[in-house]
Amino acid sequence: MSKMTTAREVMRQDVITLSPDDTAGDAIRLLLNNSISGAPVVDNEGHIVGLVSEYELLQVVYDRLLATVPVSEFMTREVISYGPDTTIIEVAGMFMAARIRRIPIVEDGKLIGLLSRRDLLRTGLQAIPDEEPALTAAGHGV
Repeated sequence: MSKMTTAREVMRQDVITLSPDDTAGDAIRLLLNNSISGAPVVDNEGHIVGLVSEYELLQVVYDRLLATVPVSEFMTREVISYGPDTTIIEVAGMFMAARIRRIPIVEDGKLIGLLSRRDLLRTGLQAIPDEEPALTAAGHGV
């Protein structure tokens, strides 16, 4: 039986994070400058306290004064996270079941990495041979 790939093997360790005291404006700039759609919010000890995404921050479009409000007022506090030894099959199942985009990887209560749906797609694509017989022109009836 082959070894299952774990979150630790695929996760990004260079996670871009926010502090609960950062403003919504800070968060928007961080997301845009790094071309990401969300980020974990961590306390001074590195414990994850929430997640914030573009979706929550869209409120600033309606009321620009909200740009000065702390990100802690926008973040999701009930964060789904996994340990580093969780298989990517389990993580993929949660992505599909909960319809979320990112899952923090936590060890000893601290954020150590992040997995996105795109990370798993990239890993899955690497496992596919360059040319599957069923995907050739003959396989498509062309």
